Amino acid sequence: MRYFTVIVVIFAAVTLVQSAGAGAENLLSNYGFDGNTTSWTDESDAYATAVYSTDDMNAQPGSGSVVVTSYSSSPTSEYQPLWQCAEVVEGQKYLLGGWVKIAGGQSETGHGGLTVYWTPNPDCSGWLAGGTAQSSAIGDWERTSELVVAPTGAISARVMLAVNKTETTGEFSVSVDDVFFIPVLFADGFETPPETVNDLLGKLAEPRNGLPDIT
Repeated sequence: MRYFTVIVVIFAAVTLVQSAGAGAENLLSNYGFDGNTTSWTDESDAYATAVYSTDDMNAQPGSGSVVVTSYSSSPTSEYQPLWQCAEVVEGQKYLLGGWVKIAGGQSETGHGGLTVYWTPNPDCSGWLAGGTAQSSAIGDWERTSELVVAPTGAISARVMLAVNKTETTGEFSVSVDDVFFIPVLFADGFETPPETVNDLLGKLAEPRNGLPDIT
């Protein structure tokens, strides 16, 4: 979960490239939680917490994941106790996602993963719009991702680990690892059809060194 560079070569109707070149680089630091949550801002409180865990998606020694837990009595309220700020360009497309695990046997239900808030300020304050890449599947690690677009006026993105509990009682936890926020551009000169986007995202179904591999 160290070393993130995705080399993109797609000879099809849609070509995925970074606006500055052929490499698509993760904009997040310590995206694999290598021993800690350094580079992330922790705003854990009585409603939700983000706790480092040694449960690594790839069972890699010295690395781990983050367990995000909601204790809220407000049903279907989302909480984002851990976040990181990234610089963005308005109108640019980004691939938001990561690997999510929801352990079975929990008394409560819900979903979680990643949420992004587009903001008009360099410190990620304010709000223009949002997007999510989340999962509710119970079981082992599962990749979740979504193509999102920075709206007009956005200069930064607040990328957050999120959890949403359905019930008003108890607690609900989601584990998150190997998160990614990648600037991409569909450079076909046309409006990219949804089925093409879905086919491309489907190619991220298997990890390579804990990270998506697009071929």
